[in-house]
Amino acid sequence: MNSLLNIPPLKSSSDTQQLANLVGSSQSFVINQCAEANPQKSPLVVVVNDTPSAIKLHQELLYFAEGKFEVKLFPDWETLPYDHFSPHQDIISTRIETLYQLPSMTNGILIVPVTTLLLRLAPPSYLKQHTLVVKTGQKLELQILREQLQEAGYYAVDQVREHGEFCARGSLLDIYPMASDTPYRIDFFDDEVDSIRPFDTETQRSLPTIKEIKMLPAHEFATDKQAIVNFKTAYSEKFPSKLSTSADSIYQQISQSNLPAGIEYYLPLFFNDTATLFDYFPKQTRLCIVGDINSAIDNFWKTIEHRFEERGVDLLRPLLQPIALYLRQEQCFKRLNEFPKYQLQQDSF
Repeated sequence: MNSLLNIPPLKSSSDTQQLANLVGSSQSFVINQCAEANPQKSPLVVVVNDTPSAIKLHQELLYFAEGKFEVKLFPDWETLPYDHFSPHQDIISTRIETLYQLPSMTNGILIVPVTTLLLRLAPPSYLKQHTLVVKTGQKLELQILREQLQEAGYYAVDQVREHGEFCARGSLLDIYPMASDTPYRIDFFDDEVDSIRPFDTETQRSLPTIKEIKMLPAHEFATDKQAIVNFKTAYSEKFPSKLSTSADSIYQQISQSNLPAGIEYYLPLFFNDTATLFDYFPKQTRLCIVGDINSAIDNFWKTIEHRFEERGVDLLRPLLQPIALYLRQEQCFKRLNEFPKYQLQQDSF
């Protein structure tokens, strides 16, 4: 593709191109041109101040890209730090799909609010190890698959309606995999997968068969037995004086393999090490920084620290220190400087 504005390509990590005097939708047009200034196969990660800016930019870039390459939005959890409720399953599904695909992304645009970029995540190896593939003709016992799904965080329900749910009836298993546009009905014959069909959640009608499906984990953290052990060990080390025996305590709920609302803010306790979105970027990733993300990070950290102080009084749910969940400003900019970047400034009148 040829860039209409002849925007110079980025090469080494020290390369930075300043682009200013951008008004209105000209910003989105220029970002699209930056994506096309691509001598090597690499995605363009666009970092913006906040979620509303990311959503608006996503809509505009879909227009400018004209289907020539993919434009994806990595969504925020849409919860406030230390909230006692969890993100919607559709948001988790989109995030997990993006995390799974991002390391092999060779072109296109990924839009990320900088506040989302700060959040610590599961290591990339987690998705590789916890992704299930089921194929027609595969030798697989239904009971074993049910156990695997439960370990991957899927919920057993009476009727499948949302991402992360499954239902077993006789020789049939309905499942709505994370990142999938449709649920599937798997029909078993003894210990063999006989057929796999998409189906409609409203009419329950099955569609033509397919050969295989890929099932990503239902959460951004592991929920198998080893993960529960990791959580209990890490919790005991972090909060040795707060091992409450109350059934309502976060420790006892996880010990019983229950996942209370807001469990996402304990994600680091399920892993030996965490990662960030930077660790999922392909090697040739280029960045496009839009606006004053420095101020956005500063304001967000004030919110994090305020909510930590405000909510850190519940003995049943002791809070992890903010640094355990989020990158500091200097840590974020250190990682940003590892990649070549465009710096966009939108002037206002």
